[in-house]
Parts: sequence; C-alpha cells; structure tokens
Amino acid sequence: MRRLLPFLCIATLVAGVCLAQRGGRRGGGGGRSAARSMSEDQMVQTFTLLLQLKDAQARDLKAMLDAALPDALAMRKEIDAGKDLLFEAAKGGKNDEEIGKIANAQAELAYRMKALEARTFAKFWRALTSEQQAKADSFFYDQMALFLENGEQAASPAEAAPRP
Repeated sequence: MRRLLPFLCIATLVAGVCLAQRGGRRGGGGGRSAARSMSEDQMVQTFTLLLQLKDAQARDLKAMLDAALPDALAMRKEIDAGKDLLFEAAKGGKNDEEIGKIANAQAELAYRMKALEARTFAKFWRALTSEQQAKADSFFYDQMALFLENGEQAASPAEAAPRP
C-alpha cells in the first residue's frame, strides 16, 4: 500500500494536468503548452508529499521558483509577442529573410527558457537527499518546466480536476 499511494498521487496529478487543456489563440490547441501547470503552491505541496521534503527543502523550492519566475514571465511575454510577429509576418507576405530573423529570435528565447528551467531544476536536484533523488523522475522536471513556462497562468484546482 505504501508504494501504491505515490503512484496513485502521480497518476491523479498527471491525469488532472492532461485534462486541464486549453485552446490556442488561433483556434485548435496551439498557443502555449496544451497542458497547464500546477500553481506554485500545488507544485510545492505535491513535491513535498511525493518526495517527502523537509520544511526547509519546501521553503527552498518555493524560493527557487520565486527567483526564476520573474525572468520566466518576461521571456513568456517576449515569446508571445514574437509568435504574434511571426504570425503577422507570415500573413503579411514577408520574405524568407524577415521571417527567418523573427524565427531566430524565437529560437533564442526558447533556448533561454529551457536553460532557465534546467538551471532551476538543477538547484532543486542538488538540494535533495540521495533517497529523494532516487524517487524523482522526469515528472518533477516536466512540472517545474510547465510552471515556469506558464507562470501565474496555472490551472486552478477546479480546472485541473478530472471531469466526469
């Protein structure tokens, strides 16, 4: 039963995140990541439960996220603005060179976002005990990345709950 509880928690969280999908601005499932991230508090609580974080580790995790979030939100705004520019350039018949410049700027922003996600997770990873590291898997990295990518626009618990 002890091994089943973490599995059920993870399965429930993954199902909730997957069901909390939103459509993009241009129809369909485009726009930002289709799955919405947990809120910061939900993520800290989930990580604490699943990895049995000590109080100090949970506070450190929250501080790490708080430190990374302003940069992530600024990049998110730039990424959204760049997507709009790219869309307008394509609609407006801009030449390949002009579209390429915008696309290259988007690639640089995506690189910076992924680097921020990896640096933040690396700090968290180093703060874990070897037992906690053994329990951690890509789910934790993915959730941290989703949170940073989506920032304050995380799903509410009601939105993340499985629907009948």
